[in-house]
Order: sequence, then C-alpha cells, then structure tokens
Amino acid sequence: MPVKKDVRELGRRKVRYRLYRIQAGDLVDSKDGLKAHFESQDEFDGWHNFGVTWDTGDEGEWPEGHFLAVPLAESLEAQWQKTVLGLVKDFPTDESEES
Repeated sequence: MPVKKDVRELGRRKVRYRLYRIQAGDLVDSKDGLKAHFESQDEFDGWHNFGVTWDTGDEGEWPEGHFLAVPLAESLEAQWQKTVLGLVKDFPTDESEES
C-alpha cells in the first residue's frame, strides 16, 4: 500500500506520534500506508522494538529522513536516563560536607 500524500508531508514529530499510536495498537493510522511502509524496511524488527532497537531517521523529505527506520545504538529510555543523570549530578545538595 502506498503512503498517502498528506502523510508524506508530515514532520518527524508527527510521524513518530503516529508510529507510537501504531505501536500501542491503534489501527486508525494503518490505512494511510505508514504502517506498511515501515514494516517493509530492513531495519524494522517489530513494533514492540520501536524506540528500543530502531527509530525514525532525522528530519528530511519523503522518502528519506524521518520516513526511514534506523537502528539505535541504545534505547531512547537509556539515552534519557543518561541525560537525566547528567543533569542531576550538577544539582547542589543540602547535605553537609561532614555527612
């Protein structure tokens, strides 16, 4: 099934939102061709792995960029944890030097 023209004009953020909806089992978006488009790509290894082992590419025009499934070196959750821990270590604490 070809991807509908209006879907080809979506930005990366909206494409990823639709992919998360598909991952959650919302079949409303399955009729626009986006689901089949990602399932046909080599890097796609299941909807349960979206954001874990693969994600969309960087912002770009159809059919490249964010319409491509790209492998992740680490999950989005692991990347987020690194970001949070990097920010937390810079926060001052109320503990005294003696404790």
